[in-house]
Amino acid sequence: MRPVPADSLRAVLHRVFDDPAYRWVPPRAPLSFLSRWGEAVSQWFDRVSASHPELGYAILAGLVVILVVVLVHGAFIVAGTVRRAAALERAGPAVRIAERRDAAWHRRQADRLAREGKYAEALMEEFWAVIAELDSRRLVKFHPAKTPGEYIYEPGLGPTDRSRLALLVERLYALVFAGREIHPDDLNQWRQSALTRWGQGAA
Repeated sequence: MRPVPADSLRAVLHRVFDDPAYRWVPPRAPLSFLSRWGEAVSQWFDRVSASHPELGYAILAGLVVILVVVLVHGAFIVAGTVRRAAALERAGPAVRIAERRDAAWHRRQADRLAREGKYAEALMEEFWAVIAELDSRRLVKFHPAKTPGEYIYEPGLGPTDRSRLALLVERLYALVFAGREIHPDDLNQWRQSALTRWGQGAA
């Protein structure tokens, strides 16, 4: 058997590996365009600074100002988040799971909590007193898993009662859940708003 000439073998291998299936191309990084863009901007800035130093300083100063604004804005967001988290922690006892009690029981609890200076908790008890009263009239159906806002959509409420309850819930959320400091006047004003005749124009 005659040996295969080396030139022929090289020619065959060249044709095989010249096929597109054997061409190896380094994979492009998904974000490589960012580095190219950054390099182009850097080169542009170098050219501007070299030909117009004052313009280069102005651009640099503008970038510094933007960076400071972004950092300050981020700091405000973080501070606001921390404040809201602290407010929710303070409001934690106020948003406990409600128990099925009558309106008088909840109002006694509200009076006791108000005397202790726990106005957020007292306001929540006043709200549950309203719900207990509406439940006794079969205008809403009490359930411990319901949020205050869910009672607005109870089918037993008429348009007038629904509007009144919506205003009370909106005020409740603004006081208890927004982390505001609640004063005795806030509690008394909410109580006065809740002292209304319910069951008007029921659906």
